[in-house]
Amino acid sequence: MVEQVTENHRVGGSIPSLATTFPIASHRRPGASAPGAAAFRSPIGRARPIVAPALKAAGGSAQAGGMDGEASRAIDRLWELAAAECQAAHGRVHGVSHWRRVERNGLWLAQHTGADPRVVRLFAAFHDSQRRNDDEDPLHGSRAARYLDAMRIRLDCLDEAQFELLIEACAAHSDGERHSHPTIGTCWDADRLDLWRVGIEPDPRYLSTPAARELARLDRAGLDRRLGAAVPLRAA
Repeated sequence: MVEQVTENHRVGGSIPSLATTFPIASHRRPGASAPGAAAFRSPIGRARPIVAPALKAAGGSAQAGGMDGEASRAIDRLWELAAAECQAAHGRVHGVSHWRRVERNGLWLAQHTGADPRVVRLFAAFHDSQRRNDDEDPLHGSRAARYLDAMRIRLDCLDEAQFELLIEACAAHSDGERHSHPTIGTCWDADRLDLWRVGIEPDPRYLSTPAARELARLDRAGLDRRLGAAVPLRAA
């Protein structure tokens, strides 16, 4: 279930254009005041109704993300495809280095939330892949969903329920909402925990999972230490 966030955000500092890049509620720069009251409304429609999946176990090593070798290699190839085909991969703020941190964050969270690690890894690779710039681009999530839909045949490492989760997670990841589904919530939280890269402090109120809200209490260095010991950051 999607939970609409009902508070807005205020971003201070020297790069105000990034405030519109993250319409995901009131994550704020350290020292900024708490958000005021205002409703967020999504500019992006849902790609399709979500199919309720049977969650797969998230066991296995953190490095492998709980997947067998064949599935992990298939996802590695899809990562290579995204990096090669998508201009956004070269973005300073939303490029491959960000994707890898989202992957690391998501795989760590999945061990605590029961999220599907295949969906988490592919969300990390494709959620920002269709951005046209590093600034305001409110339709990039829906474009990512359409891109994935067009290449469905290449995503044979996902069954239909997993694919529907990936589509939903990508389409709505910047809509300013929380989600009760553990896989979608984990994907969104993994992305939002990387707001530190632009000097914005993730706000626990706007994260979907208890595990992510706990991590949001750490500063960036503490987050890297906590996660890096368990899930090594893959090379961008």
